[in-house]
Amino acid sequence: MQNAGVIIISQSGGKEDLVRSANAARANGASVCAITNVPGSAVEEAAHTTSSINVGAERAVPATKTVIGSIAVGMNLLATLSPFYANAAERAAQLFLTDVDLPMLDSMVSGLLRAQTVYVIGRGAGLGAAQEVALKLKECCALHAEAYSASEVLHGPLQLVTKPLTVLILDTEEAAIQDSLDRAEARFTQSGSEIYRLRTSDFGLADLTPAAAAASLSYVLYPTIKMLQSPWVSTLTPLIHWPRLR
Repeated sequence: MQNAGVIIISQSGGKEDLVRSANAARANGASVCAITNVPGSAVEEAAHTTSSINVGAERAVPATKTVIGSIAVGMNLLATLSPFYANAAERAAQLFLTDVDLPMLDSMVSGLLRAQTVYVIGRGAGLGAAQEVALKLKECCALHAEAYSASEVLHGPLQLVTKPLTVLILDTEEAAIQDSLDRAEARFTQSGSEIYRLRTSDFGLADLTPAAAAASLSYVLYPTIKMLQSPWVSTLTPLIHWPRLR
């Protein structure tokens, strides 16, 4: 691994598999950078350098603010290569310092409270955000939610619209993915599904990098998911905490 760089991202920095990976990479000649939230962790000790997420203790079992913080640190690293990432990070940070008042979210909560099965659809960087949102709907709300790419969902999973289906489309507004998202939205609309499409421009952000857009969509949806959390589920999983990055 001579002349290779390895980036290891971990909230706690204490998982054995990541520690072993860091040690093995370093022993074989790689330069290892850790992105962690807990100072003095085993992964940090194994790495050559560390970029701290620095968002405080993660109080939610399903991590929220450290997910966004990890993306933010990654954008800061990329900003050293391209000013575009620095500009996008600054615009996204403004969202993190304000309360989001978006009427669509109230409607979305009502729709998700009625939902039996939810498809969360994304493409490009939005697919990662879709996977994160689907996971949180399962963990926090005991709601059956599956994440799909806008292209893959039309092959097979589309057939489940014979049963009540709610579709949440996360749109990072990347130009290259618009045709795919539009096609998926049209097919699910035709099938009678209840559809919500959330764009970064809905809350005043435009021309973000894909990573910044995905982080912003996740940030907006975390408190929305908290509103859906069933009382009995909260006894199993601590409430999601609004991921303030002040």
